[in-house]
Amino acid sequence: MKKFSAAIKDVLRGGARIYWTLFKLSFPVLVGVRILDEYFNFTAHAGKLLSPLMSLVGLPGEAGIVWAAAIFLQLYAAMLVLASIWTQLDLTGAQATVLAAVLLTAHALPVELRIVRAAGVQMRAMLAARIGGALLLGALLSAVYEWGGWLNEPAVLRFAPPPQTPGWAAWFLSQAKNWALIFAVILALVALVRILKESHAEKFLEAALSPVLRRMGIGAQATTTTLIGMTLGLSYGGAMLIDESKRGGVSRRDMLCALTLLCLCHSVIEDTLAMMLVGAHISGVLFGRILFSFAAVFIFAKIVRRMSDAELMRWFLVAR
Repeated sequence: MKKFSAAIKDVLRGGARIYWTLFKLSFPVLVGVRILDEYFNFTAHAGKLLSPLMSLVGLPGEAGIVWAAAIFLQLYAAMLVLASIWTQLDLTGAQATVLAAVLLTAHALPVELRIVRAAGVQMRAMLAARIGGALLLGALLSAVYEWGGWLNEPAVLRFAPPPQTPGWAAWFLSQAKNWALIFAVILALVALVRILKESHAEKFLEAALSPVLRRMGIGAQATTTTLIGMTLGLSYGGAMLIDESKRGGVSRRDMLCALTLLCLCHSVIEDTLAMMLVGAHISGVLFGRILFSFAAVFIFAKIVRRMSDAELMRWFLVAR
């Protein structure tokens, strides 16, 4: 009984520590972005700047505001914007899939890049990886679909936007609900990791996944947290990696490669299903995204292995 009680206390302490790290990194940014959008119409202006880039991935310029909403707000905000201009875009299934792949690769950057920096990786490096990766993946998918003549039928919107309550009070209430849910999820994740370690199932996961992850420069110590980030999201995986790094459990090279993978490919379950509601096809938003991310990080890991510690610090890592 004492052992169980001690385990519960450890889970609560560990969960609270990770939750506080995530909250203090994310919430001030969320408030700042909300102010910019509420009073300065920031997303609309950013959308105009992004419009010329849409032609690079075979999309109409009007899609720029959708990507801007994803970049500076979050994925569900982009879905609301997309639903509001759906009839203007007249997207094919291929175009909806390309747009979704771009959104999945680069969204919520103000929050997620701050998490990346707290883990010890330069924001400018991951910003380039996410924006560049989004455009490259979008261009590749667009070329493949055009070459094969696939998904040329009109995209179908299966997402009905819920009514939005304006004002700060409604926003703070929504945030309170979100952060309560996040705390519950983090506690569940910490408990799961402890169970995996106690039952030695973590060793099985490491043995099963390490051959693939090792080729991408990710050691066994980061296997579980990388898997969590890929399935549930960069915020969860990133916060847990930050906690691991503070305790010396993950090397900085492993951290760099793991975060690069998570930046390109995270929350593959929830986000994939969300994008399929706006007409995207699973071939691009799941299989294409995973294949692209693994190939990109595999190449990146080869480059990282050849770099000296000084070069890594100059280009990718934050001095501590």
